[in-house]
This record gives sequence, structure tokens and C-alpha cells, in this order.
Amino acid sequence: MRYPLFFVGRPHHDRQATYYGERAKGGAGVIVTEGAGCRKRGKFGRILINEDKYIPGMKKLADAIHQGGAKAIAQMSSHMGSMDEVDPASPSGVPLPFVGWSSTIPLHPRIITAQDLEELVAEYGRAARRIMEAGFDGVMIHGLTGISLASFFPGVLINAQMPMAAT
Repeated sequence: MRYPLFFVGRPHHDRQATYYGERAKGGAGVIVTEGAGCRKRGKFGRILINEDKYIPGMKKLADAIHQGGAKAIAQMSSHMGSMDEVDPASPSGVPLPFVGWSSTIPLHPRIITAQDLEELVAEYGRAARRIMEAGFDGVMIHGLTGISLASFFPGVLINAQMPMAAT
């Protein structure tokens, strides 16, 4: 079931709050939402929290989960890294092994910079503030794909020449 909470420029959809609220009523102790896009560039997912204007919709979502009896955790996502169709980027410029399965995903991502990482940290911080202001009980960082924590593990598509690789 795919009920989008937000698309870029579109309003909140009550059906997603209802969807998560029903999951909570089913006895779950904690509900973790799908990744909320916290960046201003890159291709966004279904939920956005990259601007303050999305706080009321996120509050509606957190309230529905709480009314169902569960704790609400919002997952934060950066963009899709080397798989992103708008701004493909990775720590080393090496695409993930499964890049290329779609003709719309570029095969050669750009190498991220220290400035990209500083922006990412700031954007995650602002998104976490918005999530907590919306009434969520916590935040979770999506750390699997693209410009994420997993991309920086030694031996996993990391460019040892980057200044961040040594820290």
C-alpha cells in the first residue's frame, strides 16, 4: 500500500496517517515511518521534512500513531547517493554494485565533498528538530544507501584520499 504523505509541493494526505495509526492499533509498540527526505537537493522520497512547512503534517502523522497506542519514530533519509536520478554522488565516485538496473540512474556519480558532508550534517540536524517539534518520540537515520553512514565504512566504496576517511 503506497499512500504518500508528501510529494514535493503537494499537501498532506490523511490516508498515510490513517495507515500508520491502524498499524499502531494493531498492537505495535513502536512505529518507524519510511524515510523522510531532509535534503533540499536530490530526489526525495514520499515524506518530506526539509522545510518547516511540513511540521503540521508530520504532527498529524505522529498524533495518529500515538492515538493508536505506539511510540512514533521518524526515519530520516538523505538522497539516494549514487543511485539518485537528480544528484548522483558517492564518497568515491564509484557506483553501488546494483546501479545500472535502470536507464534513469547514472552510472558515474560525482565524488562528494567536505562541503557536501557539512551540508548533510546541518540538514539532518534541522530535520531532527522538525521531527521532534512535530511530536515524534525519536528519530532514526537511514544508513543503508548512498550518502549515508554505510558508504563510509573502510573497504566499502570509500575514497581513502578524502580528508574524512582518516577521521
